[in-house]
Amino acid sequence: MSLEKLISKVTIKGNREGAILIGKYVACDGADVERPISIISHAHGDHVKQFESALSFCSAVLLTKETKDLLVASRGDYLLKRRNLIELAFEEVYEHNGNSITLYPATHMLGSCQVLLVNGDGDRIVYTGDFNYPNTPVLKTDVLVMEATYGTPDATRTTDQDALARQFVSIVRKEIQKQKRVFVLAHPGKIQYLMNRLRSANVNVPFLAHKKDVQWAEVYRKHGLDVGTVCETRTPKALHIQKSKDPYVSFHRFGSVIPEADKHVRIRVSRFRAVEEIYQPSENYYVIALSDHADFRGLLEYVEKSKAKLVITDASRCDRASELAEQIKSKLEVEAIALPP
Repeated sequence: MSLEKLISKVTIKGNREGAILIGKYVACDGADVERPISIISHAHGDHVKQFESALSFCSAVLLTKETKDLLVASRGDYLLKRRNLIELAFEEVYEHNGNSITLYPATHMLGSCQVLLVNGDGDRIVYTGDFNYPNTPVLKTDVLVMEATYGTPDATRTTDQDALARQFVSIVRKEIQKQKRVFVLAHPGKIQYLMNRLRSANVNVPFLAHKKDVQWAEVYRKHGLDVGTVCETRTPKALHIQKSKDPYVSFHRFGSVIPEADKHVRIRVSRFRAVEEIYQPSENYYVIALSDHADFRGLLEYVEKSKAKLVITDASRCDRASELAEQIKSKLEVEAIALPP
């Protein structure tokens, strides 16, 4: 098949939450009035901004059970009544007009998935969504649409992510043994992951979090990840914990205003393009570069193993997509283009 025909099978809308249009009928992580099917790769905010629009006019909005539960927790039980909101298990096939759609794990967060579309001619199109690597299975495909968060050569890890997570646990344990209180800043989903890592390591001090993250923690618990008891901030129980002299861990999303954190230990769990992958700018402040996106080396390895004839990097959510496309062409000799241009 010619390059032009391969490119014609994918369109990415030109905005920061651009829908990924694959084949004739499907919009991923967005909505299009001419596409009867929408697929949600995961529950992070930049991938669900058009979720309500998709529900209003799509015949089917496909997602994993875990992602649905997270969206119900954050948006309301009314979603349980929506007949066009359809759960798919991993590797379950959904058929539409001669096209088959299958979801596969992406290990970016709870419920995150990749999308495989096979059209009536047998052409395979994969949309990775956000994914971690090497923990994500590689899908063989003709056209690969992939994220580009860490699409530059300088974004290459030197430390295993599991090792960094263990160091996070070690820091928290060390500080609470000194009777200090620890404030953790991280993204939703990462917060619950860190709760689970701490509980799995028998760190049993109280956890505090805002309402949305408590709700998400309950979903993580439902799906088998132990987060222990998490107390909602500003409740009488939380105020009692804060007034005591005992240590606790308080979790907050990036952008939260928490002036009291300056008096205690802060741990910022950031993207990994930091001065070092773990460092301490001041006595009571740590930065740990613990990200659930594939690094540059992982992106290239995925492309190579996928046997894709064409790679399209998602420039709607990332300004490194063009450089990643150029790197793929030069290092792997695979056709690649960033969309939208």
